[in-house]
Amino acid sequence: MTEFTKRIQTLRRSRHLTQKDMARIAGCTELCYQRYEYGQRKPNVQTAIRIADALGVRDLRELWSGYSAAQ
Repeated sequence: MTEFTKRIQTLRRSRHLTQKDMARIAGCTELCYQRYEYGQRKPNVQTAIRIADALGVRDLRELWSGYSAAQ
């Protein structure tokens, strides 16, 4: 599991969102979103921005590297 997959799964669960909710927000199918969480697929930039917005992440780097904008 990559940092990205762990991060989006943890953040999604903390916000009580389902994979189906996230797929709707991200503009993809539920299966496509599941593949992001399982590390089988990587989102394009626009999709990553929608995912980050839904999860309350201000800086996309936070999803991949554990980087915190507060640093």
